[in-house]
Amino acid sequence: QVGTGAFFLSEYVIGSHFAWERNPNYWKTTTIDGVEYQLPFIDELVAPIIVDKATEMAALQTGTLDYTSVGSAYWNVFAEQSPEMLWAQGSGFGFGFGFKSDEPPFDDAEVRRAMMVGFDFAAMETFKGYPMPTIWQPFQEGDPSYIPLEELPADIQILYEYNPELAMQMLADAGYPDGLTFEYYMGAYSVWEDEAALYKDMWSKIGVTLDIVVEDFGTYEKRTVEANYTGGILDWFFVADPVQSMRKNMTGDFDNRALWSNERYDELMSQVVQEPDVDVRGRLMKEASLIVLYDVPVLPTYLGPGRIYWWPWIKNFYGE
Repeated sequence: QVGTGAFFLSEYVIGSHFAWERNPNYWKTTTIDGVEYQLPFIDELVAPIIVDKATEMAALQTGTLDYTSVGSAYWNVFAEQSPEMLWAQGSGFGFGFGFKSDEPPFDDAEVRRAMMVGFDFAAMETFKGYPMPTIWQPFQEGDPSYIPLEELPADIQILYEYNPELAMQMLADAGYPDGLTFEYYMGAYSVWEDEAALYKDMWSKIGVTLDIVVEDFGTYEKRTVEANYTGGILDWFFVADPVQSMRKNMTGDFDNRALWSNERYDELMSQVVQEPDVDVRGRLMKEASLIVLYDVPVLPTYLGPGRIYWWPWIKNFYGE
């Protein structure tokens, strides 16, 4: 908790707040109009611990908080009620439905693919209230490795076309004519629970029964780190950095919670993380993305843009 950073921890009150003070020996400076200044400019930082999201949003709107991240569910509220606030939007990060890919039934790529064909992205988009990016490996348009949906092979494009009848046929062909039942693990968060109910409903239409297991966050986080689950698990599988997002699928990677493994993919990504040439890296990632997009070790359920809202009295902050 104490290092060479700009601040050091001065107080922690359980259930209340964290506080940091300026590090007078911080190594970094900045030059403004020819004058060099010691960083940081902030003397004290206080981070309240607010468990309830509605309470956190109310604290921001009343100026109790100077800034915080704001989910899409509140964007219209802030536009109407707090138009004077500033905000910046980034590509954020994404959660996904990870399939336990090293044991039945999800060790079969065709079963995982059937689950995605039976996933209604349009319903998810309506639930979220904003357009969801469809391509998730990588999902950054403009990146040299990005491949638009319409340019992907037909056997990948089909995964994004909701087709319950085809999904049932794919499951039958994979040896599950009567469908299947499996457990899905997640943390106790009301929004996640609402989403899981949506998954349960849409997959019931293809003969799949989803048993939702809601756990306290300590138990759930331990389970994700250890990959100690059967069936499926919610986890953050996607980040704004395309290389890091795809690295998570490499065999043995700490963040490969789906325990998916593909030798060719590992070869390509091992080259990617060492390749300094952007264009070469982009070509390698395109080949790697086709492998993982086809195999569906993770089904993207939340690829949301993120927003930071802050009050104009915060100077020299631009939403980073």
